[in-house]
Order: sequence, then structure tokens, then C-alpha cells
Amino acid sequence: MALSLHDAGITEVTVIDAALRIRPLGLGISLLPHAVRELAELDLYHPIANLGVPLSGVAFPDRRATRVVLAPRGQRAGFLWPHLSVHRGELQVALLRAVYQRLGRAAVRTGSRLTGFDQDDDGVTAYFADGEGRPWQERADVLIGADGINSATRATLLPHEGAPIAQPRILMRGTTRCAPFADGHTMIMTAHGEARFMAHPIKPIDPRDGYTLTNWLAELPDRQSAGELGDTGWNGPADLRRLARVFRGWSIAGADIGAMVKSPTEASGYPLVTRPPLDQWSFGRVTLLGDAAHPMYPYVLGGASESIVDARVLARSLGSYRDPVEALEMYERARLPLNKWLQLIGHGRVPRAEDATGPLTATEEIGGIIGAYGHLPGHDPAALNERPSYGLAKV
Repeated sequence: MALSLHDAGITEVTVIDAALRIRPLGLGISLLPHAVRELAELDLYHPIANLGVPLSGVAFPDRRATRVVLAPRGQRAGFLWPHLSVHRGELQVALLRAVYQRLGRAAVRTGSRLTGFDQDDDGVTAYFADGEGRPWQERADVLIGADGINSATRATLLPHEGAPIAQPRILMRGTTRCAPFADGHTMIMTAHGEARFMAHPIKPIDPRDGYTLTNWLAELPDRQSAGELGDTGWNGPADLRRLARVFRGWSIAGADIGAMVKSPTEASGYPLVTRPPLDQWSFGRVTLLGDAAHPMYPYVLGGASESIVDARVLARSLGSYRDPVEALEMYERARLPLNKWLQLIGHGRVPRAEDATGPLTATEEIGGIIGAYGHLPGHDPAALNERPSYGLAKV
């Protein structure tokens, strides 16, 4: 968001992060072509593309689970930009370095949490507390809440919404150094019963041993306390014994899933939580962005990419309209409907095959999610390749 604002000519930007120190946390992340285009227009393509792997396709079973379907992705599907698979922490560090270079180190302030805000006709006063609990405040034209699924900004705007809704399912994710599967540039998605699994390489093949670092995500039912890992987030324990038992013998496109989850280099677990889609993101001079506005399930593959596009569209709106309130309203109109629909896809409301009857199977859900993307703005090669830039023309 900060880099997009700077690109739009808005240089008085402050990023305030609750973390005391920004570190390269997390595991793999998938950047779809419409997000990669925006990074490229910020002159960040090569620093980020060099971190990971361009994906050529997604391999998944057909809805009867009788054969493997390969859906082309990225440049293989006709986009001018690749579908990149990278390490989330390394992406974050690359963005942080660019902010330091372009806006200066003073543009990022860490170790403070939002405690509230007031707004009037002339601006917003945001209130914070540092790590010692000492209060301080910042005055600005707008406040952008890009503070995640547990957004303090959203909680202030919607005080009666409450905590994220825990589902009776648990997510376990990790990385494993293993032999490449398919062509070494393929994502796999598969399911059986109540278990789902997704994996994709996030590092090029190592010429020393022929292995690659693979990111994986497993989703399993959890009939016990759905929220017991809620406070540990990324650092909760992954039940490796359960993973090994559930996925023993699983394979697709040459990937030995059972072996992949048996000996990860890193693994974590946390409950699957969600929030309902909103009908409004912008409230006067305050708006929401990314997971604060539209949290999505990881296997939908849209959250990170849509957040990057959010930032570009919001920056363009703020650079185009004199009235910040009008700019935030235009951003909402441009981005909310699509992201609301993507959230509904993730909640299982996906297109069905005409001959399908009865409840959707897990493989039908996967195929529906993948198929739905091809009909969305930004996910169609011709539409994305020919769309005008979201960047503002430089004078």
C-alpha cells in the first residue's frame, strides 16, 4: 500500500505495524498474474520473481476422481505475467526494502497497536499504544486498516461483529525439501473424504541434489475445540502423526504426499476461521484493505493477490480525487463486489456441473473453485493483458 501511494505521488505515508520487528515469517504464498502485473508496474518484478517459481499449471482430480486434470496457469495460460509461487516472508522483506529505499526508514514505525480513532471533516486522528503501553497519536488525511483478520480497525468500525468465526476444521501447513513433481512448476490440489491437500514449489530445483522446497497446506476436520490454537496463529503445533496417518499412500502428478508431510522442514497448525463478507469497507476517511476487508480461505488462492490489487486501486483513487472520502468510496465500488464473490466461493458456494446431484464432493469443490476463476475480471488473460494500468500517468 505504501509503495502504491508513493507511485501515485502521495509521499507522506506512515506504515504502523504491531510487530516489534518485521521478520520473514510465514510459509509459501501464491501470486496470480493480475497481482504480479501490479508488482511489475512498481518496478518490483525481478526482485520478487527471483525469489520463487513461476507456476505452469494446477493439477487436480476431475469431479469423479478418475483422472488428473491439468489447468494451465500464468504465461502458459496466455497471461503476459507469470503465476509466481514464493515464500511469504521473503516477499515481505523485499517489499520492506523497497519502502526503505523509496520512502525512507522513518516511513515504517513498529511496535505499536491501534487502540482507536476519531475523524472529522479535515482528517483522522488515530490512537496507538507502544510496546510499553504508552499512548501516542497520529493525524492524517485517511486511515487504511490493512491489519489482518483480527483487524483493530474493523473492530472499531464494527464493534458488535465479534471475533472471527471458527469452523470445525483445522489447517496444517509446512514446507518440505523433496523431489519435484510433474514439471517442477506445478501446483497440486486434491481431496478425499473430508481431507484436502494443496502443494506447490516455492524454490527452484537445487542443482546439488535435485530437490526443491515445496509449500503444502492440509485441511482436516476438527470436531473438538475449534479455537484452541487461535492465539498461537502461525506458530501453533502441526500434528505430524495425524498428517502421516491421513495422507499415507496419497499421490497425484508424481507427488508422494505421504512422504511430503512426514518430514517437513517447518510446519504449523491453526484452526480454520472466517468472517462474513461485508457490504461496506469505507466509513468516511477510514477504509479496510486485504484480510481486514475480505479474509479468504488459503486454498481459494485469492487473498494475497487481491490485496495487492486492492492497494493499487486504492492508491489510484486517492491520487485521482481531491476529496479523500470520495476516493475511498470509489475504491470500495471497484473492489468490494469481486472480493465478496471470491469469499462466497471459498465458503463453498461454487458453480456446479449441470449433471451434478446431491452434496458437492471435495473434488467437485476444488474443480468449481478453479473453474470459477477463469470467469472473473483480472483472471482472464485477454482482459488482464489489455486492461489499462492502475498506475497514474507521470507528468
